[in-house]
Amino acid sequence: LKKVLDNGSGPLNAKVFHDIAGVVSLGSSHTGELGFDTRQLITAEEFHRFAMYTGENIPYNLYWAHNHEVNPNSLPETPIEVARVHTTSFCPYDCPFCAHQEYVKELHGRRLFMLYPDELLNMVTQIVEKTRAKGIYFNDDEMFSGRSRVKQFLKLVVDAKTNGQLPQKVCFYGQTRVDTVDEEILFLASEAGWVYISFGVESFSDEALKSDDLRKRFTAEEATVAVRQSLCHIPITNVNLILFYHSVTRQNFIETVETVYHLLRDSLEKGNKMSVN
Repeated sequence: LKKVLDNGSGPLNAKVFHDIAGVVSLGSSHTGELGFDTRQLITAEEFHRFAMYTGENIPYNLYWAHNHEVNPNSLPETPIEVARVHTTSFCPYDCPFCAHQEYVKELHGRRLFMLYPDELLNMVTQIVEKTRAKGIYFNDDEMFSGRSRVKQFLKLVVDAKTNGQLPQKVCFYGQTRVDTVDEEILFLASEAGWVYISFGVESFSDEALKSDDLRKRFTAEEATVAVRQSLCHIPITNVNLILFYHSVTRQNFIETVETVYHLLRDSLEKGNKMSVN
């Protein structure tokens, strides 16, 4: 981007961006074609350098001050002083409605890289120390990729808080799938300080979940169980839905709305919050 901006004040169109590795542009508003350069693929070594990221080059204080000004009554469970991180090269799933799952995989030569548990802990501790962040948001579409990796990282965070390496009040946020969590993972996440988990459920109708429009590869029952388990352990559980799509039926819609209604009632009884997008 710096290269583009340094070249003068021309129009910022696809021609300007097409030869810059890692930048994706919409080639045509009529065809919807995406333009991106895959000649300079990131290597595993380069990806693991993200573990040394400290956030010092981002003016978080200005960003947080602005957010405090526009949102002075934020929820007590979710502090505004949050830094965002990426820990995987892409989401390993293939949901057909996802706008970037194909081109991001192409940009990485379909090689899935994940930071190791000790690298994750090092990055988190460095960011908290350097920026004074009170929370970390995992911006990966699937933050819990690799069960053994996730369990080890969560246990490392618990230990780090116990021995003073991380402040006890540092909290975590992120998004994942309902079929990558269970009671054990959610309990560990709670112990580590997770205050917000967002699930890409899309629908609580089995017919819809199996459709070519959603293709989620889990059942409505599995989704319902995961959300209920999360409500037992995590202060805020968010459920993302896609209510209307090409093949949706009246029954699909009704099943989803009815399940969401019951889950919202469950959240009131359990004392934790549930939001729906």
